[in-house]
Amino acid sequence: MLAQLPPALQSLHLPLRLKLWDGNQFDLGPSPQVTILVKEPQLISQLTH
Repeated sequence: MLAQLPPALQSLHLPLRLKLWDGNQFDLGPSPQVTILVKEPQLISQLTH
């Protein structure tokens, strides 16, 4: 489980929500309009590159 998102994702301020494999979700901006379902923990590091 992630306690928080990596700083590279936190600073983006996008209208995006990440819904994680463990049920947690993180909003990358104030009004998310798109949700990405992340089914594997390894994919989080892929999003930061």
